[in-house]
Amino acid sequence: LAALFASRSGEARDVFLPGILYNSAYALVLTATILIGWPLMGFLVGGLVGDLTSWRQDPAMRRLCSRLTWFLILPCVLRVAVQYPLWAADEIALLATSKIVLGWPLQIASLLGMGWLLSRNSTTPNGDPR
Repeated sequence: LAALFASRSGEARDVFLPGILYNSAYALVLTATILIGWPLMGFLVGGLVGDLTSWRQDPAMRRLCSRLTWFLILPCVLRVAVQYPLWAADEIALLATSKIVLGWPLQIASLLGMGWLLSRNSTTPNGDPR
């Protein structure tokens, strides 16, 4: 897909455009799930306990699921905030470096943040206080 973008435009920097667009869309969709009261991580929690929507009955679980979803959104927003200006400035070397630095290392940090949030939260996915 990235090669298709670059070959169609003739610009090497456009190799990075699909990632920027993907991260923008992902952040917007995940933010919308929070704003409408159905954060995406709630469905993962619901899948773990065997009822996809029971978490919505508990305001504490809804807040927890929203916060967990924010941990998925933050890396996407950070990538776009860093990479779009580099793309606009045609900074290909910096774009390549940012793609690496803001890739797996940032995603792992986000997952660790989610683990930290779950470890300090007093509500567990099965609804029992610890």
